[in-house]
Amino acid sequence: MIATLPGSPVREVHDVPERIGRVRLVRVSERVWRALGADGRILGHLRATGAGAELRYEALRFHIRERGFRSAGAFWRPDDAVECLRLSR
Repeated sequence: MIATLPGSPVREVHDVPERIGRVRLVRVSERVWRALGADGRILGHLRATGAGAELRYEALRFHIRERGFRSAGAFWRPDDAVECLRLSR
């Protein structure tokens, strides 16, 4: 069971906006978005993990040597995850 404070909003995965600042988010699956910079370059991906009060947004970067994604951090808000991707270019 997930405990939430009375009156606190239960967040849903679909609450991610299409734009955060100058970064556009394109949904690629039910819980993953591709983050595109203003110039159209891929900054990374956001992946939603958990549900309700435990919902987190993980900032992911693709690493060629590893042939996979590496986490840049997990955040409570998608804005923070996008900011992490934007500033860690």
